[in-house]
Amino acid sequence: MENINTKRIEEEIRQYKLYKIQVTEAKIREYEEIYSLIKENIVIKFTKNTFSNILRVVLNIVSFVLIIVSFALIFPDVAISIIEKNGEVLSYSTRSTLIEIFPYIGYFILGLVVLFISISVLLKKNNRKRTIIYELTKLIDEVILYMKRNVEEEKKKYEYFVDSVAEIKNKIN
Repeated sequence: MENINTKRIEEEIRQYKLYKIQVTEAKIREYEEIYSLIKENIVIKFTKNTFSNILRVVLNIVSFVLIIVSFALIFPDVAISIIEKNGEVLSYSTRSTLIEIFPYIGYFILGLVVLFISISVLLKKNNRKRTIIYELTKLIDEVILYMKRNVEEEKKKYEYFVDSVAEIKNKIN
């Protein structure tokens, strides 16, 4: 009776150890699939972030210039005085038309500025997310390596366990 219980316990332990190894290997495969999906080379991340940063700087400079132009157009007297300082002579009808049109153009340009600034903010957030994804990729890589080492150790322990059980059976026989 005692021998049957011992065999059953040994078999349960063996099955549990084998199950644990198989679950870990399944998790490793799952992590490797995710890793292959999000893996991004450092060169690619760097070039994408650099391009996005250059585009952000250009958008910010254009936005700054457009803000100045839009404020000049929103106040048409300033824009007309700038035009007249450059040597242009404006008739009364042209001047009144410009006074009516310039504020609308100025508000339109302000709308463009808001759009450009929004794009710039989105590019910054995108760079941050790309950096976080790259760091997660590195973390997943480390986890996979750790789990592979762990599985190897568990397999060795499993083999030792099976060998020791067989050795004990040989001694008993």
